[in-house]
Parts: sequence; structure tokens; C-alpha cells
Amino acid sequence: MFEPLLIINDLNWQISDHTILEDINFTVNTGQFIGIIGTNGSGKSSLLRTIYRYIKPSSGSVVVAQQDIWQQSAKQIAQQIAVVQQNHEQLPYLVIDIIKMGLTPRKNFFESDNPDDLKVIDQAINDVGLGHLAHHNYQTLSGGEQQRVLIARAIAQQTPILIMDEPTNHLDIHYQIDILNRIKALNKTVIVSLHDLNIASAFCDELILLDQGKIIAHGSPMEVLTVPLISSTYQVEVTISQHPVHGNPLLTYHYNQAQK
Repeated sequence: MFEPLLIINDLNWQISDHTILEDINFTVNTGQFIGIIGTNGSGKSSLLRTIYRYIKPSSGSVVVAQQDIWQQSAKQIAQQIAVVQQNHEQLPYLVIDIIKMGLTPRKNFFESDNPDDLKVIDQAINDVGLGHLAHHNYQTLSGGEQQRVLIARAIAQQTPILIMDEPTNHLDIHYQIDILNRIKALNKTVIVSLHDLNIASAFCDELILLDQGKIIAHGSPMEVLTVPLISSTYQVEVTISQHPVHGNPLLTYHYNQAQK
């Protein structure tokens, strides 16, 4: 049974006279996998940053655990929301030490790891399939492997909500599918921004389509990934059919259309 976990109410964010997010309203229920889609500059990253308390909105609220996030401390939010950001961090540490950083929000300064902590780390490593790389230097790993390390660190936070900003960006299709399959298997509440609409269609329970900082569609992939919406928002010609495996929309772009 789904239960409300995150509530966004009348969210607006402006810088001077420039509006970045406008009248954003939606609810995320426990266990849902929500995709944020839209063109470059549509407000996807900005929206995620307001949710995990990096940007304070000009008005409106983000409510987690029945309390506005700006009435909670950064540590309290880190106990409820884990974040995998878009840009890879260049961390000169061993994989296992980076994953251990996920324990920080739940520990005091200089508190040593206990047996339960070690179990959490081992589980996070296994969840992303990195057992054979646990004692390797992070900077020697491939892009896909580094992304899995950052996801494992987020898993180790043991939060009910996981936010990911374009986690498959710059990865080949194998790692895109592998990473999202692993995230889906965690059975967490996930909010993820995605560029690839076919990937979004395959993995997300609901999609939120942004355009110029506004939500112009919110619903199932079948409801959001339609020819009129995608053609007008992305300025492309597209044919949409049913995917033969998962049954959600399959988008085929008209690559050979002449410029007009």
C-alpha cells in the first residue's frame, strides 16, 4: 500500500526577475520510482536540488516525514534523503572508504565502525556488485564503476528516499541498464532525472515532464510519453509504439527529417 512520503506544495524559485521553477506540485508515495524528464534547461536539476535542501525555494514547501525540510537540520535530511549527483567526484580514496562515508549522517564524530555498520557496508557493496573492487582506488575505475560506488555510498546512508540526477549520463547502454536495474531492485523510493526517454519509460512508475520550469504533464509513462507532448516539448518528430517486452511506450525518432 503506497503512503505519502514526500509532498511538494506550490514550489517556486526565482533568481532576481528570472523564474526557474514555477507552481510545482506533486506527491511521492513510498516505494515509487519517479522520473523527472525534460529538455536541457527545463529545471530538472534545480527541482531535485530544492528537494534535497541544496536550494531554498522562493516560496512553497518541500515536506518530508510530515515536516518542511527547512525546519529540519542538514543532518536530519541526510538521514532521510540520499543523493547521487550528476557530476562524478574525483575522490582519491579506496572504494570501501568512500562507501563508508554514507554512514556519516548516522554517526557521531570519531565514532568507530561497529559490526552492524560493517554489515551495512557489505550489503551496499553487494547491492551494486563491487565486491571484487572494494579495495581498489576509486580514481582507477571506469565511469560505470565509479557511478556504482557513489550509489553504494547512498545506499549505505539507509535513507527511505534516493535522489539521482542523471545517473546514466555519459554511460554506455550496458551500464545504464545495469545501474537502473540495481536501483530498482532496492525497492526504495526513487526520484531520478533522465535524458533517455526510452530508459525512463522502461523503469519509472510515473513521469514528471518539465518545460521552462513548469510541470506540463505528470502520470504514467503511457500518459506522459505521447506524440503531441514529446513533439512539442522536444521539437522532434517521433513515432510511439508499445515496447515488446515491458509494454510501456517505445519512442522512435525521425532522424532523417530534413531541416526546415
